[in-house]
Amino acid sequence: MPYPNDIFGIFQEGVIGPMGPESWERQLCVDDRSTNCYIDHIVFCKCKDDKKHEFLLISVCYPDPNITAKALVVVDRSPSAPSPNSSVHTPLGSAIVSPSVSDTPAHDRIVITKEDDKTELTKPYKPYRELCTLTFSESCPSNITGNYLSPSVRQLCILLKVINKHAPLYNLYEHQCYWFANTVFDMLKKLFPNAEEKCSSHDIRGNYHGLKFDHRNSIETITEEYNRSWREACDRVREEQRKQEETRRKLIQTGRDEGNAEREQLKAESARQREQLEAESARQREQLEAESARQREQLEAETQSQTT
Repeated sequence: MPYPNDIFGIFQEGVIGPMGPESWERQLCVDDRSTNCYIDHIVFCKCKDDKKHEFLLISVCYPDPNITAKALVVVDRSPSAPSPNSSVHTPLGSAIVSPSVSDTPAHDRIVITKEDDKTELTKPYKPYRELCTLTFSESCPSNITGNYLSPSVRQLCILLKVINKHAPLYNLYEHQCYWFANTVFDMLKKLFPNAEEKCSSHDIRGNYHGLKFDHRNSIETITEEYNRSWREACDRVREEQRKQEETRRKLIQTGRDEGNAEREQLKAESARQREQLEAESARQREQLEAESARQREQLEAETQSQTT
């Protein structure tokens, strides 16, 4: 079955990105069907090179259950965005360790392609290990505001925005790739507690050559920020749906009004035509009666003339 390429921002041919959460949200908003693109599982990965960069591989299902093709999303954090002329496959993990520990803007990167292209997409990170997998239950989505057993890409995008807003600066000892990957992974595990986690090497997550980075003190604050942002997103969707429904009702009412006006116009035109027909019929009857009377008079005159 061919790979679907009809949902902007998630199911397209080729590579989507790299981009940040804000840019991704703008793309996802183009097609409402992205609301029903749900995450199947997340894999927590750690590079084997000296930098020990950590990143996430996220598998996303197409909304139609009859289509088994999946999209693959790579999410990670680096100290700065790549230069404009760099490749989309530039290994951002190469900048993990810097002589400077001063804060710099964080670049939270999202790259998407089809799952079949996993080898090409993950090439910049190789060799790497898959440490943990978080698998979500199947969902039966109906709209963006429902409660589901697995997160949608819209929810993932909002979570990434919240995390970026919470810690917009890359700090070597606090908010680096280890903090970012662990925060995203554990936030989704907390928000969707029915997910099944399998770990082969849990203890080396967030670990750089024996130095352990703790992300847990951010979880509660980010949870509150996410819940608020998600409610606001749902409110915006409801308001947009309300406006669309109001517009639809107005169009229907306008159509009804126009239909009623057209029917009244047709009734008036029909009545006018009936009046014209009746008037024409009366005129013709008068003409026939007059002609008949003239002929009788003429006949009577001829008869009288003959008798005399």
